[in-house]
Amino acid sequence: MAVDESGSLQPQDVRQEIEAAASIAQSGLNPRTRVTVVGFGSDNGGSEHAVDQYCRPTVIGTAGDLQYLAGCVQGLHRRTAAEGNDTDHVAALDAALSILSTGSPAGAVRTIFLLTDGRLDVPRSPAYGPGSRNAEAERRLKRLFQRARDGRVQIWPLGFGPEVDRPSLDAFAAAGSQQACDQRPDSRPRARVVHDSGQVVRSLVEAYATASCYVAPPSNSGTLNPGGKLELSLQVPDIASNATLTVAKGNSGVRVDFIDPRGAVAPSTGSRDGSTFTRSGQRGTIEALRVAAPLNGTWRVRLTMPPGTAATSVSATVLYQGLIRSTLVAEPPTAQTGGTVTVRLSLLTRLGRVADPAELGKLAFSVVASGRPVGTPRPVTVHDDGVPPDETAHDGTYSGTFKLPAEPGDVTLTGSVAAQGIRSEANPTALVKVAGRPPDVAGGVVFDGGTTVHPGRSVRGTFRMTNRTARPVRARIVVDAPPEFGARLTTPAAVTVPPGGSLDDFAVLVDRRSVLGRAALTVQMVDDADPTKVYVARQRTLSVRKPPGWWARNATAIFIGGTLLVAAGMAWMMVRRARRSRRSVRGLRVQVVRDSVGGALGTTGSAKAREIRAGGDGRWPEVFRFAFRDGVPAHAKVGDQAFEMRRTRDGRIAVRCPDGRTVMADIGTGEDRLEPGLRLLFKDDSRRPFSVPFLDRLLWGPERPESLRPPLESAVPSEDEAKSDPSPEPHPDPTAGTLPASTWRDPPEDKWL
Repeated sequence: MAVDESGSLQPQDVRQEIEAAASIAQSGLNPRTRVTVVGFGSDNGGSEHAVDQYCRPTVIGTAGDLQYLAGCVQGLHRRTAAEGNDTDHVAALDAALSILSTGSPAGAVRTIFLLTDGRLDVPRSPAYGPGSRNAEAERRLKRLFQRARDGRVQIWPLGFGPEVDRPSLDAFAAAGSQQACDQRPDSRPRARVVHDSGQVVRSLVEAYATASCYVAPPSNSGTLNPGGKLELSLQVPDIASNATLTVAKGNSGVRVDFIDPRGAVAPSTGSRDGSTFTRSGQRGTIEALRVAAPLNGTWRVRLTMPPGTAATSVSATVLYQGLIRSTLVAEPPTAQTGGTVTVRLSLLTRLGRVADPAELGKLAFSVVASGRPVGTPRPVTVHDDGVPPDETAHDGTYSGTFKLPAEPGDVTLTGSVAAQGIRSEANPTALVKVAGRPPDVAGGVVFDGGTTVHPGRSVRGTFRMTNRTARPVRARIVVDAPPEFGARLTTPAAVTVPPGGSLDDFAVLVDRRSVLGRAALTVQMVDDADPTKVYVARQRTLSVRKPPGWWARNATAIFIGGTLLVAAGMAWMMVRRARRSRRSVRGLRVQVVRDSVGGALGTTGSAKAREIRAGGDGRWPEVFRFAFRDGVPAHAKVGDQAFEMRRTRDGRIAVRCPDGRTVMADIGTGEDRLEPGLRLLFKDDSRRPFSVPFLDRLLWGPERPESLRPPLESAVPSEDEAKSDPSPEPHPDPTAGTLPASTWRDPPEDKWL
C-alpha cells in the first residue's frame, strides 16, 4: 500500500487513509499474505525522502503480525513543506516495485494499492532534472509501467478529493499486469474514484476484495453515543470457508465483542466449534477478527462506548472467501457414436453442501467438451432448475446433455465453477469413450426408495447390468461422496456380471455424525482389474436430514389411536343418547277411559284435565308419576299414592300401581287391569329409534323382570310438570290418590265435572 502524504490532505483525509490501510492490512484471509505500507510525498532537495516505509514487509500469519500492522499504519501523516509535501507517484511506484521484487514466492499475486488525492506533481524535486520536471516524471513513469508488466504486478489506484486526475489513474490500472486472481473480467485492475475521503475505507476494502478474489458485502454502520451500545450485523454465508470481520470504531476506547450465529462471544485466539480465531487492533481504531472455517449465519458486532467521550460514527465490514470442490460425471461413461450422454457438474463447499440456494445464483457453472472426435472445444449447456435431465432444482448439481460425435474416440468433459470470492481446488474432468458399436458391458442404477436419509441410515440401490460377451466380467462397486457425510459401502464391493447380465444390490451407509444437507453422491461400477475402465456411473443428490422426533416417528400411530379414541367417544355418546332416548318417557300422553261411558273421563271438562303429558326431572326422564284427583289423571305430588310409568325394552309401557302391582300396556291400546271398566290409554308423540336386538341389549343391558326392579321413589314434580297440569286444586280429600271401584258411579252426562 502506497499512501499519499502530500500537503493537500486535510486531517480528516489522513484519518480515512489510516483506517483504510489498517482495514486491509488486517483483512487478509490467506495467512501467507505479505503486507508492506509506505507513505509518499516528494524529495525537494533537502534531507527528506520521497517515500517512507511505515510497515516493514510482514506476513500476516499470527496475531502478533496483525497487531503490528494495526499499529505501524498510525505513523502515516500529512507532510509539511520541510518534509517534502508534493506528490511523487514515480517514487512511490518505484519503491513498491522494488519491495515486491524480493521475497515473493513463485505464483504469488503481486499488487500495489495506490491511495492519492491528486495528480503527479514534482516541480520542486531536483531528482527530475533542471527542465520540466513533471514531464520527465511522466517519461520515467512509463518505464515503471513496463517494469510492472514484466514483473506481473497489478496496480489498483484509488483517488479521492477534487484534484484527482481520473485519466491518469485509469492509465495506472491499465499499465500494470492484467493477470487477475481468476478468469473473470471483473477481477482485473481498475481505478476507483470517490468524492470525499469518507468513502475511502469502503472503496479500498472493495478493491482489495476484488484483487484478492474475496467477497465484500455491503458494510453496516451507525452512530455510537457516549456510554451507549450498538450492534451491527454481518452475514457469513454457507459458502464461506474463511472470513474477516473488521470494525472501524473511531475511538480506541470502544469495546468490541464479536458474537457468532449461536449467540456466543467469539474468543480472541484459539479454536472452538471447528473454527480458528485471530484478533487484532484492540488498541487502535480498526479492530479485526479473522476466522478460519467460520460458523455460517448472522454475526453481530457489539460496540460499547465509555462514558465521557464524544459520539462517533462506526462501521463493520466482512470479507470472506469460499473454498469449493466440484465433481463431474458422464452418464454413461461408454457410449456409441451419435448417442447422447448426460453431464452432471456438482458443487461441494467446505461443509459439503450449500444450504442457501441464493448463493448458487452468484456462481457460474460451465462444461466444455474437447478431444479429437470433437475438434474445436464445444460448450455444454448445464442448468439447475429441476427440468430434465436435471433432477432437483437448486441443489448444487448442474445437468445437461451432450450429443456425441460420429467419429469414435475419447471425449474429455471439463467443468468449472467461478465467482468472486470462490477458490476452486481444481477443475474436474470426465472421460467418455465413444465407440462405433454398443458397449459390451453397460447398465443403469436404480435407487430404491430415493436418496433422502437420516444420519446412521443407508441408501439402497440396484445395478441393472447387461453383458454382451460370452464370459463373466469381474467388477467392483465404487462410492464417492463428500467426506463430511462419511458415506461408505456396506455391501460387498466385488461383483461378477455373468453373460447376459445381472442385478446387483448395494447399500451406502451415512455416518451417524454426518453433517446435514445436500450433496452429490456418485456410484460407479468399474472393472476389477482396471478401475479406470468405468462400466456404469450414476450421480444423485444425497439429502441428509435430521432424524424425526418422537412425535414425528409415531405420528401414524398417534393419528390412528386418536381417531379410534374420538370414534369410541362419539360411539359412546351416541349409545348413551340412544339408550336414554329409548328409556325416556318424555312424549307419552295418558288418558283414562270408562268403558260404560265410551269416552274419556272428564269429557265435559277442560281438554287438559282428561289427558296429561309425561314430564319428569332432567332432559331424559325415565319415570312418569301420575295420580287421580276427583276422578281425573294429574301429575303426582308429594304424598300422592302415585302410579309410576316406565318404558320397556319391547316398546310397551309398565305401570306400577300404588299397591305394588305392575301392569303392562301397549301404546295406542287400553289396559283395563287397573280396575274393572277402567282403562289407561297411552299415546306416544316422540320419534323412537328403530329396534335391533343386539343394540337393544347394548342399550338396555340384561333383561330383568319388572317385578324384580327396585321400587321407585316419590319425587316432587318439576316446575314444568306443575305448569302442564292446570286443573284447579280441589278441596283436601283424605281419599285422594286412590281409585277404588266403589267410588265409580254412572252420573247423568250433564253431571260430569
